[in-house]
Amino acid sequence: MKIIDDLIESEHSHLDADQFAGVQFTGFATSWQAVARYHTFLTIIVEREAKATEVFSLSSKAFRDTPPSPGPYLTAEQERRLDELDEATDLLHLEIESFYLFAKILLDVVARAIEKYFGLGRACSLDSHHDLIDNFAEYAAQKKLDPTDFIEKAKQLRADISNFRDHEIAHSKRLNRVTGTALTADRRRATMIAASTVVPPERFKPEASSIHVGELMSAVENYIASAIEIVKTNRDKTNLTFTS
Repeated sequence: MKIIDDLIESEHSHLDADQFAGVQFTGFATSWQAVARYHTFLTIIVEREAKATEVFSLSSKAFRDTPPSPGPYLTAEQERRLDELDEATDLLHLEIESFYLFAKILLDVVARAIEKYFGLGRACSLDSHHDLIDNFAEYAAQKKLDPTDFIEKAKQLRADISNFRDHEIAHSKRLNRVTGTALTADRRRATMIAASTVVPPERFKPEASSIHVGELMSAVENYIASAIEIVKTNRDKTNLTFTS
């Protein structure tokens, strides 16, 4: 990711040979290279999701266009088309869920990269994205950081990525869950829908829908840029022994 490469090179330009070869610069560089690594994973997933959406769209149309059965059971052609649609659905949902899982990892890695640069705070860990949101106000005060609108973007990503990942993918407790798929009118953007069938009223959960991965990707990249801006604008407050 170019903005991460530029950040690492910018810090490198301030160092002498011993510092560049030392543990502190290596730790700084690898913490941000980890962010770039997961960004690469997400880029691959977004590309695969677009292809999976196209296959799903064609498969769903083929199933709808199959001549209806004259009796109560599906024809052999309908069964074949339905099998194709089921396979296309699984592949599409795999890419959507994978995006959420790896995006959550990326958000955690960004939090730790910031903590690596400015050092540990007192009773305000940035070990995860959740910790960052809960503790960043205190952390920024201790480190005297100017965070701009960074934390608002972090909160939005918790709502859009972390919560759906936690509640509907990694730790779903939805009773009688069914997972559907919605397409936009142009049939080029897909979302995954989690719903419950008949459940006791006291256990009912409202339907939940994913956000298109392309939209989420733009938000993630904007967030990475904001995190890098905090590093660049608060460079004099780093906990690492870089030359000025």
